[in-house]
Parts: sequence; C-alpha cells; structure tokens
Amino acid sequence: MGLSGNIDVLSSMTQLSLACIQYNQFTGLIPDLSNCTSLWRVYLNDNKLTGSIPDSLTNLTALQVLNISNNNLTGSMPKFSSNVTLFWSGNPLLEANTLSSGSEGSGGSSSSGSNGTGSSKTFVSWFSSDRIAVIVIAVIILVVVVLLIWIMCYLRRKKRKIGSVQNPGNGKEVVKNIDGLNVVISIEVLRQVTNNFSEDNILGRG
Repeated sequence: MGLSGNIDVLSSMTQLSLACIQYNQFTGLIPDLSNCTSLWRVYLNDNKLTGSIPDSLTNLTALQVLNISNNNLTGSMPKFSSNVTLFWSGNPLLEANTLSSGSEGSGGSSSSGSNGTGSSKTFVSWFSSDRIAVIVIAVIILVVVVLLIWIMCYLRRKKRKIGSVQNPGNGKEVVKNIDGLNVVISIEVLRQVTNNFSEDNILGRG
C-alpha cells in the first residue's frame, strides 16, 4: 500500500536537497518548501495530494525538476523558471485550469516544449554526457584495434623478410657470414669464381 499521511514534515527539513516520496498514499496539501533552499528535485507523483501548487515553489532557485503527476491537485500551474522541468499529467482539475488559463505546457509537461513526452533540457544534458563517454570509449577501442592490426601486419612482413634471408631464392643463393654480417651470394656467381665448383679450387689441393 505504501506510506500514508501528510507531508508537512518536509517544510522543516531545511537541508533537504532531494525529495523522493512518489508511489505512496500521501494525502493533504503540498507544504511550503521555501525554506528548503537546496532543494533541486522534488518527486511527489503518484500519491493522493490535493489542493493547489504553492507559489513558494517558484522561489526555489536550485529547483530543476518537479514531478506532481497523478495526484488530485487543483488550481492552475504557477509560472516557474524555464530551468525547471514540470511533470503534472494525471491531475484532471489542474490540467483543465492550466490549459484554460493559457499557461505553458501541454499533456502534463512544461518548461521544454515537450508536448507531453516528459523530456527536458535536464534529462538531455544527462544523456549527452553518457553519449560522450560512449563515443570516447568507442574511439579508444577503434584506435586499439587499428594499432593491433598494424602491429600484426608489421610482424608478418618482418617474418617474411627473415624467411627470405634464411632460405633465399629457393636454393639459388647462399648466405655467408663475413665479419658478423650475413652476405647473400648468388649461386651463379659462385659457379663463375669456382669454375663451376671445380675440385681444383678445393683448399689444400693443387
């Protein structure tokens, strides 16, 4: 069933910054919260609150979100700052009076021209930071993948070069170590200088 009773106690919580008492059975009026100067989010939705919305809420300079939807509120919507996102659908009498008086908002949300979608500049700013983080992570992953592919290609090319030196020309060349350096000598050159590998050129003979 959830919690019940009135919410007058909120007015005495002067250090309150976040009020989340939604989805309960609270009744009575919305109290004067003008002393809660740090209050920036108020969720009173889905209760059984009655009466009008206090004008004192418009004086809360830190307020960003006010959700009073799905209650039994009456009167009309006070004029809040454009920085405040309002959710007030589900209050038939409040909606009728607000729309007939020409106040901002339609379909239960105002301050962002959302036409009842409930989106707002505040929520957009939240999601934009998440999107930036996702983009940064994606870029980092892409860079790492590209770097790994480059390293793999480089190692393959290097391995092929080493293989070609160890087994040069499929037997048409030989490798000689001269003063610590590997020198590739063509078989044809050796044939010429050794008179086609003549035994007369063997050291110790002739």
